[in-house]
Amino acid sequence: MKLKVRSSVSYSCGCEPCTLVFNVEAAQLAAQTLTSEVFSVTPGIAVEAFAPDSLGNRFTRCHLPGGGDFRMTYKATLETSHETADPASLAEIPPAERPPSVLPYTSPSRYCESDQLT
Repeated sequence: MKLKVRSSVSYSCGCEPCTLVFNVEAAQLAAQTLTSEVFSVTPGIAVEAFAPDSLGNRFTRCHLPGGGDFRMTYKATLETSHETADPASLAEIPPAERPPSVLPYTSPSRYCESDQLT
């Protein structure tokens, strides 16, 4: 499946310097390949990219000097090949019986608002 994603945010910074940490870039996963990607900030300030965490998440930190406007834009195109299953064939597992390795995936995220599921 081919996906195109885009995210942008704008901030107006007061007089004090501040630091922003973004987690908007596509995760680095075995089941997806980035075919194009652009991360940009205006004004052109230095950004620091962090290596992916154990879940493939990527972070970028920006230090703003203060007293101005800031805009971050991220665009990417990626190919995914995730496994799917027939929902009728899946059994519910009570929380007390779930393996610890799946617990991080039961929290809300930008991909799945699990607190909204019923």
